Amino acid sequence: MPEPFRVEYSALVENVQNIERKIHKIFNKKRARKNREFFVCTVPEVIVEIRKIATIQDEEVFYKSPEQINEIKRKKYEEKLVEENRRIIRKRKEEEDRIKLRKQREEDRIKLHKQQEEDTIKLRKLQEEKRKKFIEDAIEGTKDVSYHFIKVMIKTILFYGSLGLVLLVSISLSRVYGGMMLLLFAVFVPFSFYIYFKYVDTDP
Repeated sequence: MPEPFRVEYSALVENVQNIERKIHKIFNKKRARKNREFFVCTVPEVIVEIRKIATIQDEEVFYKSPEQINEIKRKKYEEKLVEENRRIIRKRKEEEDRIKLRKQREEDRIKLHKQQEEDTIKLRKLQEEKRKKFIEDAIEGTKDVSYHFIKVMIKTILFYGSLGLVLLVSISLSRVYGGMMLLLFAVFVPFSFYIYFKYVDTDP
């Protein structure tokens, strides 16, 4: 049974069996066991010998030297550091964005609350102004009604007073002059109506 192995190099060459015999002869003293085709040597040594004795049409090297492996590990480590730094920066940026968003929301909430308070104050002020205006209008309307009522009463008193005075004067004069009463009515009654329409029956 073959021992565990890993392909480190492959090459397409002419006369494969001849090249294989030559390689085995070159590394004959480095066999792991005398009856086995396994050798204790480095991969670069074998690659160098194959390139010396064979006409290579195509080849592929999978082998990595310790220096190359260390370099690969170093690059992977650096890439990991870079990725970790990016992750930290991204996480920090996300946290800053969350803080900024919370701050903005709080500012918006305070601004909205302040605006609502201002609107409430304005509404209350407007309602108070409307209430005061309603009271003032009501008082003013009451004054107008009272003034109109008093004015009508005065005009009515003047009318009936004038009419009574006309009647009184007419009766008094009729006793003295007799037939002159009709003449007095013809003079004083129109005068009474004149007084009424001038001072009573007018718009306030």
